[in-house]
Amino acid sequence: MQEAQYCTFRPLISTYAEDTLHNALFSGSTRTRLTIHFGSKIVPFRKFDANSGTMRACGMRAYGACGHGVVGRSAGRQGGRARGRRVGAMEYFISHQTALEFWKAAQASVALEGKRLRKNPPIKPVDGKELHVSNPWNLTTPMHILISNKNVRRVNESLQYHIASRQFPTGSFIQVDSKLAVSSPELCFVQMASELSLIELIELGYEFCGRYRLEENNKKGRGFRDDLPLTSVNKLDSYLSRVAGLKGSKNARRALRYLADGSASPMESALTMLLTLPYKFGGYGLPMPLLNCPVQVAKDAKKTSKAKLYCDLYWPEEQVDVEYDSDAYHANPARISKDAIRRNALTSAGVTVITLSRKQINNTAELHRVAVDLSKLLGKRLVYKMPEFTMRHAKLRSHLLPKVPQERLW
Repeated sequence: MQEAQYCTFRPLISTYAEDTLHNALFSGSTRTRLTIHFGSKIVPFRKFDANSGTMRACGMRAYGACGHGVVGRSAGRQGGRARGRRVGAMEYFISHQTALEFWKAAQASVALEGKRLRKNPPIKPVDGKELHVSNPWNLTTPMHILISNKNVRRVNESLQYHIASRQFPTGSFIQVDSKLAVSSPELCFVQMASELSLIELIELGYEFCGRYRLEENNKKGRGFRDDLPLTSVNKLDSYLSRVAGLKGSKNARRALRYLADGSASPMESALTMLLTLPYKFGGYGLPMPLLNCPVQVAKDAKKTSKAKLYCDLYWPEEQVDVEYDSDAYHANPARISKDAIRRNALTSAGVTVITLSRKQINNTAELHRVAVDLSKLLGKRLVYKMPEFTMRHAKLRSHLLPKVPQERLW
């Protein structure tokens, strides 16, 4: 036998220790012997549990990730360092509904700082015990986990497995913890495309590409909180071009045609969908506006402190702006005065401003009147069949404007 090689365990196992341990455990040589050194005591290797990443030696249990001691390896003809693999450091790839729950709850600026991985779902069995214990995000169970094949599954009521046999593009998963990776917003959108209706998927797209997250128990009572966009229409389009054939990609591509970046609230998203979705879905089929678009105002017309004014729904070529005035934000006299100054500044810059309140949006006749006026300003003639359109529009409204507490709508 050759001279034994040694390396010291640390709280986090070193790369050299990984290489040595892996080479010892998985070497095909029958002349390989592993010993564990605890101080001056040398304990022969008896058994290794690959699933838990633990070693059993003479009734003692040493943990590769946190044990202290020295691993020794005596090498035979097959000796030498092998390329390392992390032992006892299982990574879990959460996906689908659990990934969606994560992205809705996480702060975008923090979660998106995680490293975009080149890795793919694990090929070793996962049982979820460790994942269930270390769940700082309080994700609901069963957690949805992505695995490489059905042989990796283990019976566990707290896990819902999804099998992904294909390789994913680099960046499809984001590292959010030492042992936890989550489907990126782009991949999560594709995964949910096979589980949501088209209208629900479009709503999700507006949320992911917008500056808000739905939050029922919001402290301000609005039903959502402000946050940075998780992705964009261009990023979704780029990702979809790399995952052609992936389950859900076709529906995701279909929904992408009706998305826009920059929505600031669920009601802005609902209003945009009502005005721009095609007739067959119950919308008025108007061209897609830019949401919360900055507009430069001439200095002699500017009477606000801002260098730019942002239009809620803006059609730049026609210089038409639709402003949504939420009751919660625009109800006080000071705000009303500022809005009047703002509208005058936009009008002086040549922008046609149409204002809509929540009450008007909830009124079918009022919204129809605004849609007709908009169609004339945009040069888009409304041509739809009655009564089919009326029924489809009513169905769309019932989905986008449900009878819920008013705080949910602005």
